[in-house]
Amino acid sequence: MREKSQQMLSQNEVIFYCTRAAVGVGAPYGLAEEFAHWAVWFGCSDLDPAPVCLAALKSLDEGRSDLHGKITRKPKEWRLSSNSRKVLSAIQTGCFVTDWLSDQHDDDEELVMEEIDSPFLVAAAVGTATSKACSISWNNDSCRMNFEPNQNWELFWDGENPPEISGPSTVILSMNPELSIPAQLYSNKTCNFEKTRQHSLNQGISTGKEWNSIMTYFKRCLVPSTTKSREVGAGAGLVDTD
Repeated sequence: MREKSQQMLSQNEVIFYCTRAAVGVGAPYGLAEEFAHWAVWFGCSDLDPAPVCLAALKSLDEGRSDLHGKITRKPKEWRLSSNSRKVLSAIQTGCFVTDWLSDQHDDDEELVMEEIDSPFLVAAAVGTATSKACSISWNNDSCRMNFEPNQNWELFWDGENPPEISGPSTVILSMNPELSIPAQLYSNKTCNFEKTRQHSLNQGISTGKEWNSIMTYFKRCLVPSTTKSREVGAGAGLVDTD
């Protein structure tokens, strides 16, 4: 299969490839499935999922991040950190965020996630999981993303550190929808989520050159085809691998 520097993919294709790419770098299948849905969220938000997803996959593959975390709790604050000296993988962090958001929390409660390898991927997990007003920040508050109950969002940053590739960083999720925006955050992007989601359904999700690297992780899940596997219909249309 010839790979292109840019291509349009359906949501199902993004889920298929990203799930197996995450498994290819050592993520358990359940976490990998969640990761793939965050990739779709980027596409539904009119953002290229490839740069952020590749950063998280590469960090895990190169042994710079860890899937094992620990949680401590104080009044009004939950704190998630790595069990090792490595930074914590956003793939694991995002799954914890999803579970955390499924519970009821007061407006003044915060979830502090220490040293996460790919903070913007955690923001995607929040956007996928919640229909509540909340705010997430990282890079010492130089990036801030506010979510509305209708899943629309607004992203603010300092104009220097692109949110997509920022990290590692401590990430703070707040359930207070009234947080003020720091004065230094003058760059912003807004998203009418339902509008951009519908566009991605109709036109597909556009991915950039980083997608080719994601496909190399995906291919680790493929195994050589055999005559028997072809006879029973394995391979998903591929000739040499299943």
